Amino acid sequence: MTWTWRLPAAIDDPELEAEAASGWASQEEAEDWLREVFADLADQGVAEVTLMNEDSTVYTMSLGQ
Repeated sequence: MTWTWRLPAAIDDPELEAEAASGWASQEEAEDWLREVFADLADQGVAEVTLMNEDSTVYTMSLGQ
């Protein structure tokens, strides 16, 4: 299983976008990455992100914007 984050199309950071789509082996690893980049996403005005497991939506999370 591959865990990824779906970011809004309006994000203007190709590196973060590529990292979000690169995938992790576990939900915990994916959530750890989100904690690491949370401030960067918030600074870019990202309002929410969606955790995906393969093609299935696990949850959508507001970043509190």
